[in-house]
Amino acid sequence: MKAANTTEQTRWGIGPRWGLPTLTYVVAAIAVHYATRPVFDIEWLSLPAAAIASGCLLLAGVALWAASGAKLRRGRKTGVLVTDGPYSVMRHPLYAAWILLMLPGACVMFRSWIVLPAPVVAYVTCRLHLSAEEDLLRQRYGEAFEQYRRKTNGLLPALPWWRRDREPAPTRKDS
Repeated sequence: MKAANTTEQTRWGIGPRWGLPTLTYVVAAIAVHYATRPVFDIEWLSLPAAAIASGCLLLAGVALWAASGAKLRRGRKTGVLVTDGPYSVMRHPLYAAWILLMLPGACVMFRSWIVLPAPVVAYVTCRLHLSAEEDLLRQRYGEAFEQYRRKTNGLLPALPWWRRDREPAPTRKDS
């Protein structure tokens, strides 16, 4: 029997591990929404406003997803750890594009309270499985990945004021 190579993964990464539970939630929530309508309707959100918000989120998500995918494809071809572009502000921008932008954009279109928590379901299930992917990256890239991991957040952008690698603020000495 052939031993599994622990440094290999599919092109989907852990996507199916968090995507399938999220999809299950979304399908169930939509079914409940339509079966109990208008119980979960967000009445104050007009359809045009929902369409605009949804479109903006979806466009931003697709842009982030496409830019991240292009960087990752180049990195896989060269075998180099990708740390620039979207990867300079978060370690998993492909997942973040779906969880933080595209999924919320799709959920807003339903204008339903029961559908809106889907990004939270996606975030939590993704976080539960991220360590498996990061273990593979650690095995493949070693200390380079560890340094990168210390400097960037996983799914949320590492904005300058909350970055882990910044110096602590100097303390004042009272005279």
